[in-house]
Amino acid sequence: MVNEINIMVGGEAGQGVQSVGFLLAKALTRWGYHIFADQDYESRVRGGHNFFRVRASDSPIEAINETVDILVALNKETIDLHRGEIGAAGVIIYDGEKITGVRGEKPRKCVG
Repeated sequence: MVNEINIMVGGEAGQGVQSVGFLLAKALTRWGYHIFADQDYESRVRGGHNFFRVRASDSPIEAINETVDILVALNKETIDLHRGEIGAAGVIIYDGEKITGVRGEKPRKCVG
């Protein structure tokens, strides 16, 4: 049985999307997982939408999986743009105090 997870972190340029993605990939690698990661950035200037995807598996992998298990949303635009990529058992994690007006079945608020 292959254990695998697909995580996407999304937000505005300047919010730390790339840093979070690199740290997540590095941590998973150190825990012994095989990693495939990619990033997309529309803007290097603060405000443009960016995302970083990490696929981790206990078996070798050679490509990203389009279905997202965990979406970490740093802004509402990320939820609006990527909600359709969430798998059947997937969740969206976001700060409910900073991101409002989110509706639907998938979101899970995380305030801390």
